[in-house]
Amino acid sequence: MVGERIRQLRKERNMTLRELADELGVAFTTLGNYERGDREPELEFIFKVAKYFSVSVDYITGYKDVRNYDEFLLMNDFNNISEVLNYADPETKKLLLNMFQRLTALTYDIPRSKNHKEAELLNQIIESTFNIKNGLGLGILKVADNKFEYAKRFLKEKEKIDKSYNSLLEIYTEK
Repeated sequence: MVGERIRQLRKERNMTLRELADELGVAFTTLGNYERGDREPELEFIFKVAKYFSVSVDYITGYKDVRNYDEFLLMNDFNNISEVLNYADPETKKLLLNMFQRLTALTYDIPRSKNHKEAELLNQIIESTFNIKNGLGLGILKVADNKFEYAKRFLKEKEKIDKSYNSLLEIYTEK
């Protein structure tokens, strides 16, 4: 499994066996033996490969199919979404699925863009919406006892949302 994963990662980067061996400071024949499974690498070498490719040791060894912590968090979020959908009534499920599909469509081309401003703006809108839903950070204080403070914080978050939407409009009209 270790050799298969090393080969897969090497090929994904369009590297030759010799190029990767040079990068990792090992003879290319040794690396070839690892990839074919003729020899098992030392744990220290596995750590070096994991660091070089920014993947987990668990991924290299085949213990897990999740490559790194970011991918783990993403998979965990997908599992949580699936669980939420399983408990939702049909109409809510339909609305949530539509929301997820729209968010996917909205963010689909962002990774290919050299400008991450669009992602920052969308994130600000979501963050402000989250803050509003969660009482704007008022914690355990009751909103009824702090209506003025709540209104003040709500307007601040709304201002952030409006500013982000205006900036997004500028980006979208330039496309």
